[in-house]
Amino acid sequence: MLRSLPGWLEGEIERRGPGIDPSLAAAAIDEVRATVERRLEELLAATPGAQVTTPLTVLRAAVAPVTELLLSAGVPPAARDPIEARIAPDDVYGIGPAAFADLGPDVAEAGLRWGAAVAHLHLAARRRSDADRASDA
Repeated sequence: MLRSLPGWLEGEIERRGPGIDPSLAAAAIDEVRATVERRLEELLAATPGAQVTTPLTVLRAAVAPVTELLLSAGVPPAARDPIEARIAPDDVYGIGPAAFADLGPDVAEAGLRWGAAVAHLHLAARRRSDADRASDA
């Protein structure tokens, strides 16, 4: 995800605010990347049962520097679906990805593997818990 992030964000900035100073765009992208990297490290350091978010949610929540860049450049906010606006009210440009696939096929595959691994770990923990309860009975 982190490898794909800069190119994806560059495209999002160019699509919404063509002509934005590349150095300002690079600074915003670097800030998003650092935030995503830190939050992903925190997320993945937690046990699956203690994870209260997902990598995709981490990414969606980290786009504020790009939003601020576009706002400061005078780019008008995007027309958004009311549900999207309710889910992510601060993402006035709808930058946050809807799916891992928005960042490319490699990220989509990694996202599926992450989800499957977490589901497997949750299921295994539940089975252990059920077995423990059965043996106590």
